[in-house]
Amino acid sequence: MPDEGEEELCLTARQVEAMRTACTAALPDEGCGLVFGHGQRVERVVPIRNALHSAVRFRLEPQAQLAAMQEAEEQGLELLAIYHSHPRGPDHPSATDIEEAAYPQAAYLIWWQDTSQRWQVRLFWLEGVEDSRAPRGYRLGRLMVEAEGEGGPT
Repeated sequence: MPDEGEEELCLTARQVEAMRTACTAALPDEGCGLVFGHGQRVERVVPIRNALHSAVRFRLEPQAQLAAMQEAEEQGLELLAIYHSHPRGPDHPSATDIEEAAYPQAAYLIWWQDTSQRWQVRLFWLEGVEDSRAPRGYRLGRLMVEAEGEGGPT
């Protein structure tokens, strides 16, 4: 969980497009992947296949997840967020997302399609994940998207 004032992530337009493309390619299933970087700045977006092949749930394909996490560790990158899509809504973390959250330090990027079938994304921080006795929920974070040439790699 980030400290006060650190509840945002900074991405490039190219990184946002990489996630959007992966979510579209996964349809009708939920698309998913990992987001790595330093502090608030995203350095790498890694799409990973949804092992459940489901339109209402996701599980990162285990070998691809492990490989991505090992490579990120070798590069000195931290897991900043987990992204996945809700092709049929909702536009926020589901009860299942909150219940099955395995990385309390990571944010969640939830993608959904609006009424015009355009992808939208929001950043959420899950609460109560570290302590099974605590009430669980989420709070909205802020995404900062930089134009190309301003930010880091994809």
